Amino acid sequence: MQQASSLNLGIYLAETNALIGYAGLVGISPTNHAAEYFIFIGEKAWWGQGVGTEVTKQVIHIGFTNCQLNRLIITVSELNIGGVKAYAKAGFVLEGRLRQAGCRQGVFHDKLVMSVLKAEWQKSGAEE
Repeated sequence: MQQASSLNLGIYLAETNALIGYAGLVGISPTNHAAEYFIFIGEKAWWGQGVGTEVTKQVIHIGFTNCQLNRLIITVSELNIGGVKAYAKAGFVLEGRLRQAGCRQGVFHDKLVMSVLKAEWQKSGAEE
């Protein structure tokens, strides 16, 4: 499937070409030059191995170069400590908190809003 308002990519292992997840951009707005980033790594064996950070960096690059975007956001559960760290390593910064926006097993928790701007990304040298 392909839509102008989204970019959907598979995450494949280089060694075996096995599909372990997917990532991309949704809500791509040509007017606002913005989109929301998403990622899902279904194979738990690959969690904490740096895959999320690397994929995030690659999708940021695509968003800012190929899609001509200026701003990317992600909303992440505060309980997803590994995800928050991976997004920060890739260039996302904490922008805000959605209080009690998530509920798991009957317990409410906050979601964090993180973003990265093209100028920040370029300044970090990540575009090279």
